Amino acid sequence: WGLNVGDDFVAITEHWVKKGPHCTRNFTVGSNEEDKNYLVASWDGETESLGVWIRPSDQPITNAYINVHGIVVPATNKKKGEPEVDAKLERLNTVKAGLFWFAWANFFPGTRLNPEEDIAGTGEAKKTKSFLSFW
Repeated sequence: WGLNVGDDFVAITEHWVKKGPHCTRNFTVGSNEEDKNYLVASWDGETESLGVWIRPSDQPITNAYINVHGIVVPATNKKKGEPEVDAKLERLNTVKAGLFWFAWANFFPGTRLNPEEDIAGTGEAKKTKSFLSFW
């Protein structure tokens, strides 16, 4: 899946999202403070669908599942009847699902792949691999 905020282009893989806690990954996209978006990608196993959502703040979404509709469900309520819903997230509308990687790489060679966010609070994001390093 490819996405962008302004001129910051990012690609994320289904495998990367599925390996995150509760099939979610928090990350930030945007090349400067004015267009920075705090995002979370989620995998909904029931519908086999990947979504990218705008977080309401810079705080990561942890210990929760996010369904195909962007509804955040606390992990402790996942298997119960009607779960309590903490929030409904807004979908990021610049996601380009199903693009061929080689076409994306040709148009956006500076794409970051599977960006990691600083969850530990050190103030520094983990280094992101260059999209073209996998070619």
